[in-house]
Amino acid sequence: MFKAVCLSTLTLLSCSGVLEAWGGGRRAPMEKEQPPIDVHFPFNSEQAWGLEESLLVWKTYEDDGDYALYTKSDTSVSNIQSNTYKIKHPNFDWNAGVRVKLTRYLPSTDPWDVNLIGTYYYAQGESNPSVSSSSSTQVTSTIYGTWATEDGGSAQKVKAQTHMNFFTFDLTAGRSYCLTRKINIHPFIGIRSVLNYQKYKTTQTLQNTTLPVLKPAFEGSHDFWGLGPRVGSDLVMQFGRHWSFLATFAGSLFAGRYNIDEKMNGNFFNSSTYTSSDWNIKDGDTVLRSNIDLALGLGWEKWVRGQTVRIAPSFVFEVSEWFSMKRWIDMRRSGTTPQVQTHRRYSNLGLMGFNVNLQVDF
Repeated sequence: MFKAVCLSTLTLLSCSGVLEAWGGGRRAPMEKEQPPIDVHFPFNSEQAWGLEESLLVWKTYEDDGDYALYTKSDTSVSNIQSNTYKIKHPNFDWNAGVRVKLTRYLPSTDPWDVNLIGTYYYAQGESNPSVSSSSSTQVTSTIYGTWATEDGGSAQKVKAQTHMNFFTFDLTAGRSYCLTRKINIHPFIGIRSVLNYQKYKTTQTLQNTTLPVLKPAFEGSHDFWGLGPRVGSDLVMQFGRHWSFLATFAGSLFAGRYNIDEKMNGNFFNSSTYTSSDWNIKDGDTVLRSNIDLALGLGWEKWVRGQTVRIAPSFVFEVSEWFSMKRWIDMRRSGTTPQVQTHRRYSNLGLMGFNVNLQVDF
């Protein structure tokens, strides 16, 4: 009986070894195990919504918004006159804005999502240069206003103020793709709407009362709205356990309408009397414009509440360039007649700064 049991046991062990050798048990030593599929999206089967809030700290750059020309003349060297010219433009401060992004993850086998994004940014700038007094008669300085000025009129001081309200609204649809275990791209396409409202004001204090213009002022408003397609892609490159590099590149092309309303006023000297004169110019047209956006940053993520809620703060540097967004009209009075010579100022609008974001997926 004992020999029969031992023989049966040896037979079973031999069969098991044969089955393992034919693949019935563990994998062969030379066979590679398939790595687990690392998908960054959907995060889990219950994922449905995402909400991202952003604080924007940006600075504004606007081309061809110069309002004064500062000159300095030095004749201290015999028979040589040295002139220095400086262009003055509004000094925009670092200003704040907000952005809210609502995401709906579609309930399908493909990782599609729909996003509604709203951005608001407020910018203001001010500058107040004046002519500095000098004890030397060989060094003189002069400042000329370049908005709504009498030809040849110099000023003691020129003050410029401007402020802008900037809105964008985006509706996009995108899909995530895993290029590698650590790199994920998210191309998207959608519609962008932009609203931009800006006011600009300059005032001058002239050097003496013999000039034909006393305390001239310029005030203008520039409104723009547009709508058009937008395409781009997000990039996520993971490193470590919770960290990732973030990047976004996008562009938009939109048709829009701009409206300009500008006013110039001042007191004018004529036949020993002073009279007040006002000029008003309006302009509007439908144009085609474009913009590009670029963002680079660092993100961190953590799953909480039993792997059902994802918390993802990030810090991003963003640059946004809007081409030929401004079309101010430069008005100048010609001589003593109420003739106005106009010149268009085409200028790009640049926005750049830092975004502090907090995204919650649930």
